[in-house]
Parts: sequence; C-alpha cells; structure tokens
Amino acid sequence: MQNRRCVYIFSLFVCIFFTAFFADTTFATHEKEYRKPIEANHKLLPPFTFHSWDVDIQVNKNNTILVKETWRGEFLKNKHGLYRHIPFIYDMDHRLSGIVGKGRFLSDIDILSVKKEGKHERYTTKKENGSKVIIIGDPDAYVFGPFEYELVYRVSHPFLFHKTEDELYWNITGTDWESAIPQVTATIHVPNVKKEAFAVDCYTGKYGSGAKDCSHNTQNGKVIISAQDFLTVSVSFPKGVIAEPNFVQRMGKFVFDNWYYYVFLILCVGYTLHTILAWHRNGRDEKGKGVVIPRYTPPKGLSPIACGALLDGKIHSRDFAAMIVLLAVKGYMQIREEKETVFGVISKKYYSFQLVKKLPKNAPGEEKKVFDAIFNSATSRLAITVTLDSRKTCITSSFRKIRDIVFTKLVVGGYFATHPIKTKNRFFGVGFLAIILSVYLPQFLNSQFGVFHGAYFIFGCMFVAGSVGIGFSHFMTKRTRKGMLVKEHVEGFKLFLETADKHRLAWQEKEHIFEKYLPYAMAFGVVEKWASVFKDLNKEESLWYTSADQLSLAAMVSSMPDFLSTIDKISISRSSGFSGSGRGGGGFSGGGRGGGGGGTW
Repeated sequence: MQNRRCVYIFSLFVCIFFTAFFADTTFATHEKEYRKPIEANHKLLPPFTFHSWDVDIQVNKNNTILVKETWRGEFLKNKHGLYRHIPFIYDMDHRLSGIVGKGRFLSDIDILSVKKEGKHERYTTKKENGSKVIIIGDPDAYVFGPFEYELVYRVSHPFLFHKTEDELYWNITGTDWESAIPQVTATIHVPNVKKEAFAVDCYTGKYGSGAKDCSHNTQNGKVIISAQDFLTVSVSFPKGVIAEPNFVQRMGKFVFDNWYYYVFLILCVGYTLHTILAWHRNGRDEKGKGVVIPRYTPPKGLSPIACGALLDGKIHSRDFAAMIVLLAVKGYMQIREEKETVFGVISKKYYSFQLVKKLPKNAPGEEKKVFDAIFNSATSRLAITVTLDSRKTCITSSFRKIRDIVFTKLVVGGYFATHPIKTKNRFFGVGFLAIILSVYLPQFLNSQFGVFHGAYFIFGCMFVAGSVGIGFSHFMTKRTRKGMLVKEHVEGFKLFLETADKHRLAWQEKEHIFEKYLPYAMAFGVVEKWASVFKDLNKEESLWYTSADQLSLAAMVSSMPDFLSTIDKISISRSSGFSGSGRGGGGFSGGGRGGGGGGTW
C-alpha cells in the first residue's frame, strides 16, 4: 500500500511538472510573445490602414518624457475606433541600475489627452497583460474613412543610466499592429545638448529584427528619425540632463516594483519555519525507558490494530485482517477458505464468513466497525454467510472510520499528543496546495501584473515550501511518555513473537496460544515467523477457520499470507519586454521601453 501511494505521488509530481513545462503562458517569453505582430488578419482585408505616424517626445529633467503621437490613416470597415496598448512593466536586468538581480521595472503612464480631428475624443483605459490599454471611440457610434488621432501621455522612469551617458531606448510605434506603417517620423527633444553630443541608433521591422532601414538627423537640442516601418530608437546623451536616481531611490523602486519577491519569500520562509517548529513540538516522541525486552503478553486493553498503530503511527490493511481474525478467534464468526471448481478443476480460491454470534453492546469501537463491515449487525441473522468479495465496498468505506476510531482512542488514552493522521493530513494538504499553486499562481500573476523572472522565483519558493510541508507531514507523530512506555512494551511483545522458539518454555503450556496471539502477529507483520513455531505441533481442529481441504495447522499457516493479500487488495482500493541597452547596435526592433501596438474595435 505504501509503495502504491509513493507511485501515485510520483505520478502527480510528473503531471504537475509537465503542466508547468507545457503551459500556454510561459514566464520568460510572455512579453516577447505578447509583442509579436498579429499576422493572421494580414491575409484578409485589414479593417484600417495607416498613412503616417508622427511622434514628438520631450525629455524632462525629472526622469519623465512627454509623448505626443499623431496617427493618420483610413478606416476600411465600420469601426468604433482604435485602441492602443503601451507596456508599462518590463523584465529588466537591474545590474544596469547598480542593483544585482533581475525583476520587474514599472513605468507610470498618465494619459493627458486624446483627440480626433483636433477635438477631444471619448476614451477609456485599463491594464492588461502588463500594458496600459487606451480604447478610443464611442461604443454607440461607428466611424469610417480617413482619420487623424492625437494621443498625449507622460511616462516616468523611461531612461537607462550608464556610467558615462544616459539613454532613451524607446519603441516609437510598437510592433503589434493590424496594419503596417508606411511613414514614421520621431522627434526627440533633449534640452541643452549639442548635436555632436548625441549618439543615435534606430531599428525597423517586426519584433526582434535588427534591420536599420531608417535615417536620423541631429540638431542642437533634438534628434529627428524617419523610417517606413515599425520603428525603435536609441538616443544617448551626456549625463546631467536627467536627474539620475541615487542608490537608495533605485533600491526603493526595485523593492516597490518587485514586492512579490519579499511577500512570497516571507510567506514561504514563515511556512517552512512553522512546519519545522510544529515537527519539533508534535513530531518528536517523548522519552521512554529506552530498553526493549521480550514481553509474553500484549499491553492490557489494546487491540492488535491499536498496538500496530502505536508502533508506526499508521493503520495498514494487515491490521484490518488481524481484527477479522481476532473476531473469529473470539467466536463471533468463522472464516471459510473455499475453492470454486469448474469441470472438476479448481479455478480460484475465495473466502467467506459465517456469523456465529453477535457482538455484545460493550464491545470495543474498532471491533464493532470491523464486524459491521463484514455483517450488518442490525439485520444479519445467525449462521448467515457472506463472501469477502461481496463486502469489498463496505470494507473499503469503513477503513477510514476504523482508523479514526483507533487513533482517537489512543489520543484520549494519552498515548499520542495529537491525532497523527489528522496532523499529517493537515500539513500534507497545505504542502500539496502550495505545490499546485506554485504552478498556476505565477501564471496568473504573470498575466495580471507582468511578473516575469519573479514567476520562476515564486514557483521555486512555493514548490520548496510545499515539499518541506509534505516531507515533514510524514513525521508528525508524537507519542507521550505513556505512549512510549507502552510502545516499548509492544516492541517487546513483537520481539517475543519473532523469536518464540527461544522462549518456548514461557508459553508452550498455555491453551490456544497460537490463535490468541495470531492477530497481533498479523498486525506486526511477523505472522509467518510466529506460525512457523507451530508447524510441527499437533493441534486440534480449529473452529474459527475451516477449509474445503483437510485443514492442518501447517495448512492454516500457509493460508494466512494469501488471506492477508486478499484483504490488502480490497483495503488499498480506497480511495515582459527587453529592457537592455539599444546603443552601439545592440538593440532590435520592438526592444526598449514604450512600444506595444493596437488595432480597431
């Protein structure tokens, strides 16, 4: 049963791994995929076309830029208007800013005005997939034919600060549009910079293209760049024009932009520490005498299933089988080993149970539950016979109830500090939930808040914390001082059953010693060793176990493993965009900040 559980858990982890590996939204490439141009609609007649795109950018000393975009074109189909999305979350190597590590970098985008044909136009905004989306137009009206839109917005933190110069690496048009842009002009105003102090690069084409089909003209205080395709520019200028943030300001922004690092780190570390402390309180047994000597009788008042649970903190299918044998030995039922024959040939062996007498009302709870799983105590009549196969469902459903009764009795009796199974399940459940969330929560945060590299961090953090919880859940069993003393007694009794031939004189004259202690030997997993001592002894015919064949003690002993295996089979059936530098030819079309794209609606 334990091996199968390990297989189930391993299979689950494999499924989780491949779910994460083949997820539709991947962490590192999300922003890149988001920026790829939409090509499917190009095969059809586009809903609109651009004629020209003019951008005017004013560089401000307070680490902001003022951007005015003017789009001219024509609607070829009836539409409400255009929408524009501009990324404001970037996946950035913060070492460019003097901070080690990667994470999000946020730029604030404030929409100042939207005009159509020189008049203010209706618009709405929303945040989606790490971009600010500006939806322009009236949902109750359609437009057709030529258009001219003007969008003005302010962007904070758009610059890259290098050792000797500062850089505006800006995606002028974006690359995610339903229409090509045949004419683009960008004018960047940088006050108090002479034309020879500028360093300019530009890139054109689809996302990732390194083409430079563009031209530029530098003048005192401004740079003019022209292209006939999607355009990205890199304009570098001497330090001092922009108020560069100091280390404290950069660190503060990093912490603010990447809050999830610290929140999830605190949560994961806190949960891990809580798990370890809980194990320290509830997972370590108190001390007993520390000595195990052979004991010739089991602890008074403890059934075989309770002794087995006290040994390893678990209820096994063999414990259930031991209780069935205990009820038979006590005279409440008779176990029958029968064989089904077809045309005189034995086809299979099966087991049945005959009700001999009913349990008394004061019988222990675990005996009542096992009895009810075999017979319905309310309706069963004496001498009724049921097959083991016909009671599979009842045995399976009663297993959990019996386990709870046994452990509750051991807790109430002062043997365990807490309910072992409930404690294990609680920590296992939380750990399992953390592992599931480690796969799906980063994807959700990625789509909603633009968490890129941080998604890997969250995945790793939660996966490790969840694994710690699951690992420690198997050790959340604490025996009290009383429990340890009785456990040592049980271990001594088990030692006696394992080495009974060495202590023959201590028990050989006792009546029915084999049947009396057989359930305990089954619960301890030493039934073969216990039974082997009796295989050569003459013994009268058993009343609690019968066989279609002539039953000897040796035959009964050899049948026990098969009976255990049958019970075991029944019981276990329970069930972001690139923010590097664009100077020196190291950029590409669609790189830098800004960009995005848009379309019609």
